[in-house]
Amino acid sequence: MKNSFFKLTVLFSLFLVASAEVGFAQSVARVELQKIRWIFPETHPIEIAEIITELNNLNKVHFSESDFKLSEDTRLSGMSFKFYQQYVDELPVKDAGIRLWVNSETRQFIQMVSFLQNPQSKNLLKARQQINFLNKPMIRESKWSRAAVLSVSAKDIKKVINFSQSVAWDNERLISELVVFGRDRKAIYKFDALTMLFIDKKIQHYPQAETPKDDEWFVFGKAFTVNEEYETEYVRQFSGEVPETVEIKYLKNRYIGTDQDWTNELPQKRFLDSLYDEEKAKTPEGIAAGYWSNKSLQNMIDSITQIFPENANNVTAGARFVGRYVSVHVNPEALNVFQVENFPVKYSNEVARSWSRETIDGITQWVMHLAPSIFGTTFHSSDDLFERRAENEVAPNTKRLIEDGFDEMQVYWSVNTWFETLHQAGFNDSELSTRPISANLFDPDIEMRDNAFYNDDTINFTTYTERNQNEARSLTTVWHELGHGLMDRLQGSSGFSNGGLSEGIADFAAELVLRGFNRGTLHPVYSNRRINNSTAFGLTNESHDDGEAYGGALKDILEKRKQTEGHMGYRKVSDMVLDAMRLTRRFPNMTLNEWYESLMLSDSLGRVGIREKNELATDIAEAFAARNFIYNQPAQTKLNIYHNDLLVDESSKGSRYSPYLLDFTGNESGQMALTVQLKLEQMDGQYQFPMKVKVSFKETNSQQGSALFLDESPKYFEINKVGDVVDIPVTVLRGCQFANQGDGSCKDFANIYVYSNGNEKPFAKKRFYIQSAPQ
Repeated sequence: MKNSFFKLTVLFSLFLVASAEVGFAQSVARVELQKIRWIFPETHPIEIAEIITELNNLNKVHFSESDFKLSEDTRLSGMSFKFYQQYVDELPVKDAGIRLWVNSETRQFIQMVSFLQNPQSKNLLKARQQINFLNKPMIRESKWSRAAVLSVSAKDIKKVINFSQSVAWDNERLISELVVFGRDRKAIYKFDALTMLFIDKKIQHYPQAETPKDDEWFVFGKAFTVNEEYETEYVRQFSGEVPETVEIKYLKNRYIGTDQDWTNELPQKRFLDSLYDEEKAKTPEGIAAGYWSNKSLQNMIDSITQIFPENANNVTAGARFVGRYVSVHVNPEALNVFQVENFPVKYSNEVARSWSRETIDGITQWVMHLAPSIFGTTFHSSDDLFERRAENEVAPNTKRLIEDGFDEMQVYWSVNTWFETLHQAGFNDSELSTRPISANLFDPDIEMRDNAFYNDDTINFTTYTERNQNEARSLTTVWHELGHGLMDRLQGSSGFSNGGLSEGIADFAAELVLRGFNRGTLHPVYSNRRINNSTAFGLTNESHDDGEAYGGALKDILEKRKQTEGHMGYRKVSDMVLDAMRLTRRFPNMTLNEWYESLMLSDSLGRVGIREKNELATDIAEAFAARNFIYNQPAQTKLNIYHNDLLVDESSKGSRYSPYLLDFTGNESGQMALTVQLKLEQMDGQYQFPMKVKVSFKETNSQQGSALFLDESPKYFEINKVGDVVDIPVTVLRGCQFANQGDGSCKDFANIYVYSNGNEKPFAKKRFYIQSAPQ
């Protein structure tokens, strides 16, 4: 194969490993994985042997087929995707491998993207010799104890649910990677596999019409079909809409469940962290001695739950919201926390894990506890469902909400609507587009309050204060969280490596459902939704604000096409974006440039019967250019905030997940004065002077309003030229208006908006976070 047969793009992705203050942190230099991308829809190699041969010619390095193992083979809509993981000395190389997309019907090549590590580099050769000299199998089989995991993750994960570990080449050295899963986040720790010295850590927050089948049925109920928060300056309220009669579809005739807490029947009664051993748990003797592993535990669960009876799921027996696309559960802790009565408990075959320290035989140890998940409350007729209340409460009564069960019905209907609408929009990826999810309601954790989040095929809803509406009833919130699930299924891990893209795609997925479900004019209540914005790329320092630029740019393309082509324009844009998501599957650390390239590639492919090739290219370019982005060029406008002359970015002190900690010790006045500086550092003609700056300390965000600022009224400033610096005074008083952290402290922030001359919506948004201990 000759190079002239395809368009070749060779780039270099730089991976920076930063030091952190855990253990013996070490700074590590940047190392390049070579990126090669082929895009051409005609003559091409689609067999791995041919691809490797061509890559050898380009890289001047000899790879063999044995250096790659097929790690994923997924059927997507209109295309197949394969990922061949690169190995060096039988150990995987993190993020390295060959990604291949092929048209499912014609078998034509679509795209090949490889990120490869040169196994003959000087540093890697030295590391390989050292590893092979030592006992490589011993390194691979070394295991973390739960006690060690908890010690490492104590500052980052308050409630450890589970953890995993692996050994791989990364940054030309062998690393041991520990992934610790919490309730709303996971922490990824890297250690040198030889010395176990700490290298790096990363915290990822989980980011926050068909005909019935023979075994399904439907009933009439009610749900909000129009509902969105109505925002005032200091409080978030209901829209004033009321639930309407809807079809509750796809309910299953039968479901697996039991009346007893079956976890008491497990053959092992204790699961001690000290007895976690994957090898010993493989033998009957080891299990008898108390050893266990995740696999042995699942085997025990399966041995019990596989004989559970099938329960009739109908109005005569008492029906629950278990269906084709979603099963609704109530958090088991909530029943005790809120002293719920009149709740017919039915246990599912799934478990939730929790850990506690207990003294056993005079030794304090960590012990794992299992609790089966609980189905929601029953209904016996449509009348039962119509009687479920949905009042707008001033002070939410969580006990009554659980007992009434309206939120279960609302979420069930919202999830069904999401699946139905996105199927019509082009989400038809075999098992990926039909795999059901779980919905868990009423998480009582104080740090989860006023929130909703997605994690691993599950959408989770919390409890709510009087300041916030119930997010389980906000349609765009439910559809946004499910949008993270769409990314998870189509893009895999690449959907979450860029926080702004993650939030933006989730917003746009909600927009697709909102537009697809409401074919006509949208209700006025939706006019203030977040995706209606002017936020620009590179002018934020928080993922949700950054997501406004990503989602807003896609919404601009959609809006333009809908105005000229109606619903066909909607269908073209949805198809193009969904394909772009498929074409970025398993991209490591995806950049804005790569996302833009994939939109253009998707557009260049077209789809017969829906959109022509290159039909949307101008729309894409114009939408992104209007938001401070031109492909392969630096940002046109730069504006940053500083505290103590240090840049406050998305991960520095003063950011969302690293707030500036306030220490009032020895401060007799009970207050602390801070100064945040806003500086305009570069400017083109897109935005106009004078620029208005608004600083807000109390809005409708669930975190804002928790701390005590000396003056919470909005502050206004002006920028008149490049180089102007705005000093923003921030004075925080000792104590909290209310605690929103598990240790009784409160986290809050100042929101900084910048408006171009006369514009109603800001083009730049910056945040500065503080955390204040209670008095």
